[in-house]
Amino acid sequence: MVGSEADSVGSVDDGDGATDGWVLDDDFVRAAPAVEASAQAREDEARARLAEDDEQRRSAVRRRRRRRRVRTLAVTVLVALGVGLARFVPSPDPERAALVAGDGGAFVGAPVAVERPTPSGPESAAPLGRSSVDDEVDGPHAFVIRQADGRTPARWDPCRTIRVVVNDAEAPPGADDLLDDAIAVVEDASGLRFEVEDDRTDEQPGPRRPAVDRERYGDRWAPVLVAWTDPEQWDALDGDVAGLAGPIAVEADGRDPLTLVSGQVALDGPQLRSLLRRRGGGALVRSVIVHELGHLVGLDHVDDPTQLMAPEGHPGVVDPADGDLAGLREAGQGPCRAQL
Repeated sequence: MVGSEADSVGSVDDGDGATDGWVLDDDFVRAAPAVEASAQAREDEARARLAEDDEQRRSAVRRRRRRRRVRTLAVTVLVALGVGLARFVPSPDPERAALVAGDGGAFVGAPVAVERPTPSGPESAAPLGRSSVDDEVDGPHAFVIRQADGRTPARWDPCRTIRVVVNDAEAPPGADDLLDDAIAVVEDASGLRFEVEDDRTDEQPGPRRPAVDRERYGDRWAPVLVAWTDPEQWDALDGDVAGLAGPIAVEADGRDPLTLVSGQVALDGPQLRSLLRRRGGGALVRSVIVHELGHLVGLDHVDDPTQLMAPEGHPGVVDPADGDLAGLREAGQGPCRAQL
């Protein structure tokens, strides 16, 4: 969500003082499209970069692949409401990177080797929850990471709880309630289940957050980090960017599907604190968090201003629309993964 240039977030008045929704200052609305290309443009740019000189590395890649019978792979993507960010890393397999990007999705970094925790076994033999979204609900939605078929999204294991830790260093008043409300929206629509851990963390978000951090979190996938922070801690939040988020996906070898196992949500505390003080600010800030949690569970931006997953704020759009709901429903329909 963008917001530092906004001078006013008020209400739409129908003439008798009733509030129909929030509106954004013109500068506020114009800021986002100035810094973010469409999903298709981002994909085209990524594919162009991929095609530049990958042929020179393919023979070396093939030699390395023959020496590695089993490898661990990860994909990290960071997507901001207001600006799309992807962590580009040297590609050990350019063809695989292109497939992970998928059709119409944002380009994400190529798979890279990561440490894995000791498999913990399944938490449940069946999904922990079920989406409340009717099967007939549909609309525009997209995913940031796709499987090798270019169609199936990478998803969380619905049979495991998504653990969350919070850094509240720059949290505004009522931040816990806002996060709980936003999580409830995503849980209801997706069927995924979250648990916010009681202990706070001093971990700061960043582009190189590991999938496993034994020193800090023990022998497990690092819990999702929700950090109320500021641009001084992470300059990706500079300017009009009030939040960014993304998942980490892993696969055990080249045949296994990608599964989301960790991730992070970074929220610009000072900017969102300012929005909270304005009329309707609570709904607006909650919508930012829901948008970022949408990225966390795998949703990409869509070029439709009526959807909450649009890359810019629009008057009155503070709750998930049909496309958002359909995407969240699909995000919660992944397979159980006992081997994680």
